[in-house]
Amino acid sequence: MDVPLEDLEKKLELLARKWERYFAGDREVPIPPERERQALARQLQVVSRMEGLPTAVRFRLDGLLHRFSSYCQLWERQLRARNEARRTADALAAASVKPADEVDRLYRDYVEAMERAGKKPAWDREGLRRFLDGQKRRLEEQGFEVQGFSLVASGGGVSLKAKARKKKEGS
Repeated sequence: MDVPLEDLEKKLELLARKWERYFAGDREVPIPPERERQALARQLQVVSRMEGLPTAVRFRLDGLLHRFSSYCQLWERQLRARNEARRTADALAAASVKPADEVDRLYRDYVEAMERAGKKPAWDREGLRRFLDGQKRRLEEQGFEVQGFSLVASGGGVSLKAKARKKKEGS
């Protein structure tokens, strides 16, 4: 029974190098080599289902299957970390709205909400900015990290709500 273990081992090493190049940002490997991984998985599955393999061949095959499984777990973990980092970077870019932009947005929303409620706005844009700065400062003094503000319309009125979380110890 001829089992091409040397070929499969060589394919696994080439695939591992290709994944390394992908994660290193090599322009020749712009997308994850997922097709090659699936093809090798199918080949390994076919070989592992063969019956009557000599013990030495079965031992080498089991080692190869274990290495392949370990690599797959590593690649999945690295892909997940990469995607999470991308989402985090996107979220940071979205969250890095300049404070002036946030005040402008809040002021527009505030004026619209007050008009819908049939009331005249109590603050001008600068007054709202000063109020928000004061609220942020007070919350930070109490150990909170302020991530922004939002408007809440209730009972015919409008209130501002801080989006804040307790600062972690040591930060």
